Amino acid sequence: MKEVGEEIEEAIEEDAAEEESGDEVAELTPDNPGPATLAAEENLWSWNFWMVISHLSQALMIVTLALTKDSVKNFKLPLVTHFLSWSRLGPRQATQ
Repeated sequence: MKEVGEEIEEAIEEDAAEEESGDEVAELTPDNPGPATLAAEENLWSWNFWMVISHLSQALMIVTLALTKDSVKNFKLPLVTHFLSWSRLGPRQATQ
């Protein structure tokens, strides 16, 4: 069984041998992002496409319910406001 130090030394030696052999590794740039980046980007595009479909179907269901269902059309939240009412003695709480 190899120790961690030996594995690191072997990896360094392999890197040095690759540099000496003349095999050039392509530099990653915005114009040349590399295969892993391209695969991740393709996965992201696919995920975004399905999320667009999901959100559009949710929006369609919400609009359909809002226009057809009476309980949704008549839904209202009560609005309560709190403010101070001033009198000769000073401020007091009031509700409207």
